[in-house]
Amino acid sequence: MARGQGTSRIGLDIGLDAIRVVELQVGQTLRLQQMSEQPVEAGVFHGGDDVDWIRLEQLIDHALHGYKLRGKRVHVSIPSVYTVIRQLTLPNFTDEELREVIEFELTNTIHLPFAEVVFDFVRCPASTDQGEGDNVSVILIAADGAFIRPLVERLRKRKIKVASIDIRPLAKFRVLLRVVELPETFILTEMDTHGTSVHVFHDGLLYLTREVPVILGDKTDSPLEGGFGEGVDDSAAGATAMAATDELSLPATAPARVHPSLEVLSLSDYVGRIASELERTMNFFQYTLNQRSAQFQEIIMTGSHLLNPHQQANITDRTGVLVRTLSFQDVIQTNFIAGRRGRLIAGDGSVSVDYTAAIGLAMREE
Repeated sequence: MARGQGTSRIGLDIGLDAIRVVELQVGQTLRLQQMSEQPVEAGVFHGGDDVDWIRLEQLIDHALHGYKLRGKRVHVSIPSVYTVIRQLTLPNFTDEELREVIEFELTNTIHLPFAEVVFDFVRCPASTDQGEGDNVSVILIAADGAFIRPLVERLRKRKIKVASIDIRPLAKFRVLLRVVELPETFILTEMDTHGTSVHVFHDGLLYLTREVPVILGDKTDSPLEGGFGEGVDDSAAGATAMAATDELSLPATAPARVHPSLEVLSLSDYVGRIASELERTMNFFQYTLNQRSAQFQEIIMTGSHLLNPHQQANITDRTGVLVRTLSFQDVIQTNFIAGRRGRLIAGDGSVSVDYTAAIGLAMREE
């Protein structure tokens, strides 16, 4: 392979507000070859369950126009309202047996907001807190099969080689993992025009993600402009299966699936509310999900409007955890990737923060 050459992969990020595509050349360096965005107008996603497939297909075609897809692997993310994440405690079986157990429990004790479910799971590292004996903890990633199956079918009819279906928080985590030093246990908080999403990462795994339906307003309590994609559905309700007892879930904070009724808060009220929600999330993770030995080392706050040092200090005082603000846009525009794996090069030197998830999709190795 010639120096600088590599395989090209496509990241197709399907959001409620826009469809974003990037093509990434993966070799000794990561080179962003092209990117495009196609806004999604109201009415394409009718309340989450009813999709205007004809229009969605047209928008996907427009977003992919000009891309040479033949032979290239395409990694796809779907709107987070179609996904749920749960931590389960199950018998310590083989992966094949665990899949059968989960399939059975999905029809009995694991209640999800989807009539048809497609899922994957990953084993959690053994924890001294859990004392599970013959049990094992797994992270269940479930998606609405009534959306996934027709989507994949329509993409394949267009000769698109779908390599994976991913979720947006994991795609963004993949970008972070290459550009900054990340602690073992941290919270990633994103604030945009669709709400504030909170994601808990531990040992490289996404354990829970939830949406707090609040946004920051200006002095007139009008929503501030800006943002970078839809919020993430509350999927933090813990669950167990088989002989284990049911977990308690966090207070219901999820908005309606597509058009949430957002609460617009002043700056001081927003900081106070988010600090409270972060405390609640940390307690849920440590005590309800039985991760008592896990110590949160950092809260990383991102979004279209970053908090100043004084506001960060207020949240640190409430939670006891250091707060760091991070601009995805700045991270990408520096064109530098820390560590031995090289650099990320943007062809025109400018990448919108909106493309973070799409870039993370294209970075998938499998």
